[in-house]
Amino acid sequence: MADVGASAGDPYLLQANLDNTVSKIMEMEEQIERQVEEIERLEVLVNESDMLHDMESELERASGIEILSVSHNFLEMRITTYVPTMQAVSPNHRGKYEHDLTIALDTAAMTIEAVQLIPEDIPYEDLVAEAKAMTALHEAPLLVNGEGWSRQIPSLISRIRHRIYANVLKSASLTVSAKDPRYKLKYSPEANLIVATLPGPVTANIEAPYGWPMPGFALRLNSLVPSAKAHYLGSVDMLQQCVDLANTSPESQRSGVVQFLEAIEKILVVKRWEASSQL
Repeated sequence: MADVGASAGDPYLLQANLDNTVSKIMEMEEQIERQVEEIERLEVLVNESDMLHDMESELERASGIEILSVSHNFLEMRITTYVPTMQAVSPNHRGKYEHDLTIALDTAAMTIEAVQLIPEDIPYEDLVAEAKAMTALHEAPLLVNGEGWSRQIPSLISRIRHRIYANVLKSASLTVSAKDPRYKLKYSPEANLIVATLPGPVTANIEAPYGWPMPGFALRLNSLVPSAKAHYLGSVDMLQQCVDLANTSPESQRSGVVQFLEAIEKILVVKRWEASSQL
């Protein structure tokens, strides 16, 4: 696991900047969703070239999508994702991220067969599985008319773009959080795990969902582990109670790392006081 870097700056001001960026992205997402609704009206028959050209033109109408190649059994496109300026938060932020997406189509089952994203800098296998599963939601007559693809492909593109947003913002959010001197943070991207050392010392193992910090995705406390050098922090049962309480706290407290750690600290203090008062 690598230490999360930090640079000088007011973490609260930077968090406000980050929150504003998320708000701007949500506005952009609403515009894209309106375009996706238009794409969903497509009815694609793979053996008719005019239908393929219709699909190509409709996809290119969606913001930031360039069709590179199209045939009866695959689509290749470039997705350009624009993220509002965050120089105050992340000096290395580029503002524009390009990915090449290739979708192989199963012409017999009228569904997505395989997907490749280049660069593979975000996890997307779960998104592909969700898109494939959409076929099962439709009855056969709809699939015969190509309705399966007209829903699967735009949905997959939209979710991949959403994941790209989240990946960029996750890095920025961790950078902002690492500026707080009260906590030491490490992040393991392979496990999607934030390891934070709180005063005590006690280690908080926090799960960061793929979609975090976008709205609708909250952090989750997996465990609290006292350091071997720590003073007595309470029983295992008490620590588990703290974990349960933290995970049922309002989503607003679990949307940011620092806010969540502050909430966890308060819960620990209250539970330790309750335990000591019963002695």
